[in-house]
Amino acid sequence: MPYLLDTNLFIQAKNEYYGFDICPGFWTWLEQMNRKKQIFSIKQVYEELVGYGDDLSLWTKKQGAKFFLDQNSQILEQHRVVAETVQSGRYPEPAMRIFMSGADPMLIAHALANSKSNIIVTHESRKKGNIRIPRLCDELNIKCISTFQMLRQEGVQFVVAS
Repeated sequence: MPYLLDTNLFIQAKNEYYGFDICPGFWTWLEQMNRKKQIFSIKQVYEELVGYGDDLSLWTKKQGAKFFLDQNSQILEQHRVVAETVQSGRYPEPAMRIFMSGADPMLIAHALANSKSNIIVTHESRKKGNIRIPRLCDELNIKCISTFQMLRQEGVQFVVAS
């Protein structure tokens, strides 16, 4: 099943567990899985990651459109479904405005457009408070897992060669 990756996956990987200097294998694995059409993200995530002049920005630019997908009419139609769900009255206005201004609604719309095959991967939790990808995914019947769940599902091991 193809995975759709959230912005925070890339940022936390770079800043913490899989920094380019300590675990380049993580980034190589993402590229390999993308070539196999098993891992993608979206154009809006690309836009959130570029422009900082750091290793992640450079890596993101190198991946380009083959990794960061653009929307089509079907995805834009599903974006309306996401917006209607968010604006259904369960969330305060400021939270809705913040959520709808980022990449998250379009990430969910991509998954909805391909709901039989896409899994969203994020570091967000299901805790109460602001609008969270996993809780919205639960509401819309989209599978949503963490980075570590994805790596375990795929049997990934980053080992040091002797």
